[in-house]
Formats: sequence, structure tokens, C-alpha cells
Amino acid sequence: MNSSSDLGVRLELIDSCPQSRCTNLLQVCLMATIGFATVIGSSVCSWSQAPTWLVQHTASQFCIHSTVPLAQFERYLPSLCSLPTELSLTLQVSVAQEMIQVVVLENRESLDAYAHKILPGAPNRGALYIRHRGPGLVLTYFHDGWISDVRHECTHALLDVSGLTLPLWQDEGLAEYFETIGENPVGHTSHFHATRSQVRYGQVVDLQKLERMDSSSGLNAKEYRDAWSVITFLLHSSDETRSTYQKYLQDHQNKRGAGFLSHRLAPKIPSWRDAFSDFYRR
Repeated sequence: MNSSSDLGVRLELIDSCPQSRCTNLLQVCLMATIGFATVIGSSVCSWSQAPTWLVQHTASQFCIHSTVPLAQFERYLPSLCSLPTELSLTLQVSVAQEMIQVVVLENRESLDAYAHKILPGAPNRGALYIRHRGPGLVLTYFHDGWISDVRHECTHALLDVSGLTLPLWQDEGLAEYFETIGENPVGHTSHFHATRSQVRYGQVVDLQKLERMDSSSGLNAKEYRDAWSVITFLLHSSDETRSTYQKYLQDHQNKRGAGFLSHRLAPKIPSWRDAFSDFYRR
């Protein structure tokens, strides 16, 4: 998914949350967003223009406001609730317990309209994470790929509230990685085969080029795929690449000098091209 946004541990699903608690949390987040929009000189709608929520529901650390009946997406919630634990176990970082707001609207048009109301100039995306002061706000609409979209954007939110401010290509690569559900995170349906095809033709992602990339305008489709392929390689190529990347993330989180990832990997991977190619030829 191209957006501007893994267990064995028992997670308790709370059937409902007090309306005042959820509403107050969402109001805080919207007020923070409105404050940000005001700073940049944009006008915003008033709280009275918010949709009528059919659902106000807490699941793990996600507070969900939806215009779609809970029955339509309830079966996906365990896969959303598991996400903080997946990040913590896979990346070996501390994931903050801060509540993340998730809005579920009935269609793409409603999502675009709502996003523009609370933050004029917001991009038209299938899902969106709005970061600023207060709880993270994830905007989605319900469709067949909803769980991948919401996991992607909630990965952005969880990394953000946990103090992991990473280069955009890594932030997106991790979100692409964790949007996948199942036993085989390497097998991302839209990236894995394309990456293997690139490797067969001698096209290997240039890690140093990714690190130098000007990401002010976001990533294109190939850059999303490249970012995913590097993250997946690091987490699954060997114990050494995984532990090196985990240590790099820990240094970022603890505000230690993380430096360039490529510099850390160079002593451990004599030939990036050979190692990357061998991994995707398996």
C-alpha cells in the first residue's frame, strides 16, 4: 500500500468503551490536528460537522470510531490488536501504550471529505495517518483490503508515538512489512514476486541511494517496493542482519547516534549485491 502511513501472546478484546472516554480522546486528537492546520494558515471545520458514529469501540490500544457497523470489521480486530506486540517482538523495541485513534468510514468519498474537513490540503489516500500533538489519528474506509491499510497506518502511528523517527524509506518499508498478515511476512503479495523478478534481471536495490534519497515528495511505487525489500532482507536474511538492524532501531529510539545503516552493515556484508540477490533467489 502506498500511503502518507507478528505473537503467541493473548490479547484481550474489550467489547465496548465508555462513550465519553473515546469521544474525548478523539476530540483531543482533532483539536491537535486543528491547531496544526491553524498554524499553517488553513481553515478547518468545527467539531459539530463530525459524522454520527455508529461504533465507539476500544480494542487493545486502538479506540475505533466508525460509521460502519462493528459486525463488518470485528473479525479483523485480533489482527489489529496483535500489531503492537508484533512490532515489539520483531524489532526488539519498546512500543508505547498510548491510545491510537482509528476512524472507519463507509467509502472512499467519505474518507476524502472527512480528511479535508479536519485538515484542508490532506492528500487523497486510501488510508491516512495524521501525526501531531496528542493521540495518533488513523483515517480509513472499510473495504476488502481494510486490515492491510489499517495495519500499515497504525504501524506509522505506533513507531511515531514510540519515539522511532526514521528516514521515510524505512518508515514506509516497515509499514509495508507489517501490513502483511500471516505466517510468511516475506511473501508480500504485491512486492515479493516483483522483487524476485528484478533480481533475476540483475536489478538490486542500492541501499546507499535509498539513504541519500530526497523524500520530501514521498515515495513512488518502486521506492515503496525497494523499501519493503530491504527491510524484509534485513529481518530475514540472517540472525546477524536482523540483530544489526534491531540495534540500529534501538539506537534511534534511545536517541543515540545511529548513523547510516549502510555503514553498520558494510563490515558484516562484504557484498551487498550478492547477499541481497542470494536472499531473493531462495
